[in-house]
Amino acid sequence: MSHSAPASSTSTSTTRLPLERWRRAPNGRVRDGQASDAERVAGVAMHLWPLAVPLIGPFAPFIPLFLWIAMRRSSAFVDDHGRECINTQIMILILLVVPCIGWIALIPWMLVWIVSLVRGAVAAAGCEIFRYPMVLRVLR
Repeated sequence: MSHSAPASSTSTSTTRLPLERWRRAPNGRVRDGQASDAERVAGVAMHLWPLAVPLIGPFAPFIPLFLWIAMRRSSAFVDDHGRECINTQIMILILLVVPCIGWIALIPWMLVWIVSLVRGAVAAAGCEIFRYPMVLRVLR
């Protein structure tokens, strides 16, 4: 007679997005039911970092990066919003580096990006997950 150890319901490896945290709201959007106020504020700050450019200058793009690095292990919500903001910054960098085609594409893309900043901040304030349109997702 062989006895096998029962499978544990908890895993020692951490998942990036624990499924028990994510719920589909009645409006169809995915929400994090456990996001704290601090997590929501960090999410909003990461999306609205361009507003800090007049205050702190060229260091403003590092706001999402610092918040993401500081909180990504303790918060799946901040990890998700941070990865999305960093991917957006990488996309801006790609469009700036690629001459001609990137510069031409940058103009309409920036208009979409500005509208998406506000949409992302509103989503973060409401504990919702947000995806920027037209972004290469380098960090997954």
